[in-house]
Amino acid sequence: LTGPIAVRAPASDAEFGLARGEAIALTRRVEIYQWHEHKSTTRKKLSNGETEVRESYSYERRWTGSPVSSGDFRHQEGHENYGFLPF
Repeated sequence: LTGPIAVRAPASDAEFGLARGEAIALTRRVEIYQWHEHKSTTRKKLSNGETEVRESYSYERRWTGSPVSSGDFRHQEGHENYGFLPF
């Protein structure tokens, strides 16, 4: 199919007061800057035959499209996320 595109009403987002008459669609993408936890596990065989297991945690902030719960983080202090997107 080819031909001109006609829209009956402008694409709009009432929350932000946007309207674009020349657009056929308007998509809102909302992201939140939050902490993410990374767990690393290392295993070391000891001379007595046992295995030593060490876990380490690191944290980084990055943009994400959905809330990340920090309630289960190993080290929550200083890594609190506020888990809602306003839009």
